[in-house]
Amino acid sequence: MTDTLTTSIAPLSVREQFMAEPDLGAGNFLQYAMENNPHRDAPFVYTHSVDHRGAVVLRSLSLVELAAERDRYAKWYWSNGVREGEPVAVVVAEGLEPLLHYLALTALGAIPAMVNDAMRPDVMVRYLDHVGVVGVVADDTTRLAAAYRTNPQRRPRFLALTAEVRAFDATSASLPEVYPYRHAPDDVCALIHSSGTTGIPKSTMLAHRQFWDGKQPRMVRFPARPDDRLMSLMPHTHAGGLSYFLTATLLGLPTVVMGDWRRSVVEPVMEAFQPTMVASFPRTFVELATGDLPVAGAAKVHSWFNTGDSAHYGHIRRLVTLGE
Repeated sequence: MTDTLTTSIAPLSVREQFMAEPDLGAGNFLQYAMENNPHRDAPFVYTHSVDHRGAVVLRSLSLVELAAERDRYAKWYWSNGVREGEPVAVVVAEGLEPLLHYLALTALGAIPAMVNDAMRPDVMVRYLDHVGVVGVVADDTTRLAAAYRTNPQRRPRFLALTAEVRAFDATSASLPEVYPYRHAPDDVCALIHSSGTTGIPKSTMLAHRQFWDGKQPRMVRFPARPDDRLMSLMPHTHAGGLSYFLTATLLGLPTVVMGDWRRSVVEPVMEAFQPTMVASFPRTFVELATGDLPVAGAAKVHSWFNTGDSAHYGHIRRLVTLGE
């Protein structure tokens, strides 16, 4: 990494201030981080790709750059008629992309309905109809469009490709007069569903203040050494992924947001990023703890965080022998 001497971690005084902010919550955490962290221009959130030689390439965004991406996406949504209180389905592959849509929609006061893109189209249509979405943004709208053709009355106002939002020229586009939106404590900031691959999903509401309340102690108790780096292997359309991203953003904790949990993808990124913390569902930990251990990638890891299902003792025992 070329920026190992550059910190983006928010000072303790700023993190303590966040704990006393009455209006801070799941709908505006990026705005608070950007306005209060003196390291707002330092590299903060990372994505990864592979070049023509097969080497991992890491791309970083600062808090300021992340907010600019949020605003560009928000302009697309505003231009397409999305208004406060309206649910919009985000059917996007895991990684940073669904988080950008989350940030954009909440900045408008709209409600992102985060959807597992592996959900069967007919099941998804039933779920989105129940939620009452006004629009859908998806990586691929083909199967959804076909499902809606069987019952066109359920079709929302728009079905748009993620690529259209990414390519949007926001130069002359506008945002609402009051922006970002000012959330009330009980405003719904996201709809998260139960499993969309094993049955009919049920929706859970995440409220602005409620989703933040349980994370306040992490501002002073979560590891935040100047050299800390988080690898987030969470599904970021899931409450767990949103939770870690909210925490990392307010801490200014450098975080690589992964869109793939398989060891063949994860281990090379670990070696390039050198995380000190890894947060994941147990599926990745099972792979990392099976066979030869990822000694080089985990050389600096001091903390492994597991959520979702339970992790097995045998896997935990092997992983905690690694790093620090």
